[in-house]
Amino acid sequence: MAPGGAWLRFFGWPGLLALFVLSADQASKWLVVTQWPVGTMRTVIPGFFNLVHVRNPGAAWGIFAGHTWLLGVLSLVAFVAMVIYFRRLHEGSRLAAMALGAAQGGIVGNLIDRWARQSVVDFLDFHLRGMHWPAFNIADSAICVGVTLLVLWSFIGARRPAPPEE
Repeated sequence: MAPGGAWLRFFGWPGLLALFVLSADQASKWLVVTQWPVGTMRTVIPGFFNLVHVRNPGAAWGIFAGHTWLLGVLSLVAFVAMVIYFRRLHEGSRLAAMALGAAQGGIVGNLIDRWARQSVVDFLDFHLRGMHWPAFNIADSAICVGVTLLVLWSFIGARRPAPPEE
């Protein structure tokens, strides 16, 4: 492998996907924050989808609310570990590498919110027939899709090479 090959693999398509997710996430949050006060709701598809402006001071579904600094540190540790162990985590799989890129972009997107705003900006609000999903954002979506693909890949696609015989 050429010098810097591992960095090139990380900063190739997975890195571009991470940057795309991060950019889309931060741009959408900037629009929400600058255009709507907290608590705003706009119906897009009646009975199914709204755009809202809510703040989440915790993690998923508001757990660990009030521990933004701890969630920020955990997010930073997870991101750094994913970068350091990137090659080992994806084992040469393009799907796994892209899933890691999506998750990394989402982690950094929410990390920026936690440190800059002391809460995460959520704005996508879905509901159907009395069921209501907590509001979320692009970063949350990228993390969920990335992690789901990694889990599926680990069960059906991961192939670990046998150790070399001596």
